[in-house]
Amino acid sequence: MKKIILIITLINFSNLNAIEIIRDQVFEHYLKETLLELTGEENIEFRLVNDVKENAFVIDNNYIFFTKGILKNISNENALISIMLHEYGHIKKNHVFQKKIKADKLKEFSKYNNIFSLLVGLSLSNTEVMFGTSLTINEGLIQDFLKNSVAFENEADDLMIYYLNKNYLYKQPIYDFLDDLSKNNLDDSYRRTHPTINDRKEKVLIHIDKGNKSIKSNKFTYLKAKYFMNSENENYNNFFKNIKNGKHVKIKDTEFKQIFEYELFKIGMSQVNAVDIYKSVIEIFDNSYVKLEFLNHLIDNDYYDLLSENINIYKNNENIKNEFYYLYIMGKAYDYFNQENESFFYFCNFYKKNNIIRLTNYYCNKYDRNKINIIDLVNEINVDINQ
Repeated sequence: MKKIILIITLINFSNLNAIEIIRDQVFEHYLKETLLELTGEENIEFRLVNDVKENAFVIDNNYIFFTKGILKNISNENALISIMLHEYGHIKKNHVFQKKIKADKLKEFSKYNNIFSLLVGLSLSNTEVMFGTSLTINEGLIQDFLKNSVAFENEADDLMIYYLNKNYLYKQPIYDFLDDLSKNNLDDSYRRTHPTINDRKEKVLIHIDKGNKSIKSNKFTYLKAKYFMNSENENYNNFFKNIKNGKHVKIKDTEFKQIFEYELFKIGMSQVNAVDIYKSVIEIFDNSYVKLEFLNHLIDNDYYDLLSENINIYKNNENIKNEFYYLYIMGKAYDYFNQENESFFYFCNFYKKNNIIRLTNYYCNKYDRNKINIIDLVNEINVDINQ
């Protein structure tokens, strides 16, 4: 196994848009459901990053990110769940906010304009980037920053151990993971921001009780099959191998029948009505992104009544309103309804939010405030129309 560097990575959302996020309802539901079961936490969301590098990180107190690389190379589900609990530890202990304060102090002494550039330099251990001749950074602040990083990792490990013990989970997988990590030639960034691997292994041996519970989820197996075709279930592997080769597949699995049908629909191979597919997967996984997909499908396929019914339900859902494309889909929907002022309002705020100046000016100058219920719309999407 290649090394997996578990670090806190602070990325603001303008930079986050530069990395490719895979919205996978099974992945998001699987980890959210597991975290809820193990900790009682229900407000954390999960995202999958399209990156072959093995990594897991947090960017704020709301999201935990895993790369495809980590999903590919971890075969034991308990190890993956342990890493999830470690990352949750960073959120629970509010490390993101504390580290941002430290990074802000560093930023004052650097030529960089954002935290992301600074921490990328640290995480890559790129001395040319971080400590070039034209860059002056207070060495004491750097050491303080790195010292706190080690302390944060220890605290995150402590919380991971607490929840492993509380749920009587088998500790060998995370020990084996750390053991594999110790056999790699770890770079300076890992050594400067983490406790030693031997210390972490010893902590696992000493402090984790003799739990023997192993987590076994078909969702984990499904994800391994979907992205890498290396799961323990050959039927799942064969399903994705066949559709990759353009072969029509008869679905035999009953548990994942709806989601397999959804996968076929996405590539134009399903013979089931798309509305029925969307309704079934939304009922199972309750995924906000898929709900927006559904609305978009209704618009594009002229389902006026169904769109009217569902759009009024979804407008009151905070999770959907937090989705990146919510404002855009709403603008598109009201354009379909021939309510151009409402449509322009949503498009105006979508482009404003994403700092696309030309389109912001175009749409914001198009809608007539006197012809729409501006107060309700402003309250719905929580914007300041005077900015």
